[in-house]
Amino acid sequence: LLLNRVMVFDACAVGDCIMDHMFYSKKLPSPGETVLADDFKIGPGGKSANACIAMARLGSSCAMISKVGNDQHGETFLAAFNDHNVDTSGVGVEKGTLTGCAMICVESGSGQNTVTVAQGANLLITPQFVREHTNTIKSSKYVAGSLEVPQDAILESFRIARQHGVKTMLNCAPAPDYLEPGFAEVTDVLCLNETEAALIVEQLEGRKMADSTTIEMAKTAARALRTHGYKEIVVTLGADGALLLEDNSDEPILIGAPKVRAVDTTGAGDAFCGALVHFLAKYPEIPRREAVRRSCAVATLSVQKPGTQCSYPYARDLSPDLLNFP
Repeated sequence: LLLNRVMVFDACAVGDCIMDHMFYSKKLPSPGETVLADDFKIGPGGKSANACIAMARLGSSCAMISKVGNDQHGETFLAAFNDHNVDTSGVGVEKGTLTGCAMICVESGSGQNTVTVAQGANLLITPQFVREHTNTIKSSKYVAGSLEVPQDAILESFRIARQHGVKTMLNCAPAPDYLEPGFAEVTDVLCLNETEAALIVEQLEGRKMADSTTIEMAKTAARALRTHGYKEIVVTLGADGALLLEDNSDEPILIGAPKVRAVDTTGAGDAFCGALVHFLAKYPEIPRREAVRRSCAVATLSVQKPGTQCSYPYARDLSPDLLNFP
């Protein structure tokens, strides 16, 4: 089966296109409070689209499977993908439906944010739509998915990938109320932040996790996820870096991130996930911990600029030690 497969793409991203509407203010509003913003920006976003652009900027050949509305935002997405040489044959344009949108409030001092999403055309991504793009999936080294679209569509893309020997990475965000158990069988790398990891474990085990430090809770969550069938687990920790539980290990290791002043943390996790898939697809022999270290560095560069996709570094922005292996 693998001998008949022609590799066209380093990675295929399956999931959401969300147009970000970003408000920058000195503080985040409390319930019932009106806050005047100091700045406002609009730009393409969405977890899967973000990861796709992050990969493309680093030098991966990419394809996108998603849906947008027949509106100006949809046109903006298609133009952005084309600017990054992303294959858009898998991006459907839905008439009578709006492109997904997000309202993002960013606190200027800390870079922290709150996000509200209207999924729009993303809700129309179905398993049948995914199956129509089987050739794109089986022509990729990795398939990257996230959960801002119906889970059954992402699960179907992973099943197709597994049938054709394609590796998969699930960005388990946002953490769903119910995670389809079938993901454990078809996910090669599970990536999620510490909050999402705790929520998923509590859901799977029907109990609240014991209070502890963020890093210790993340370690406990990673070990628990292993018992539920996930082989390789990465828990991102923001400024603290990421925890890696490798397939051949029972002990998570902490991999630090460079210390910088964050301007805007929006989309940093997506930059990390995109970078991780890029390094694993481009350099399959790279040690996992080295791939995670480099991905932390890419995410760190992204938080030093405002915006989402526009903050992601190109390969030319990276130091030589992050670009090549060995």
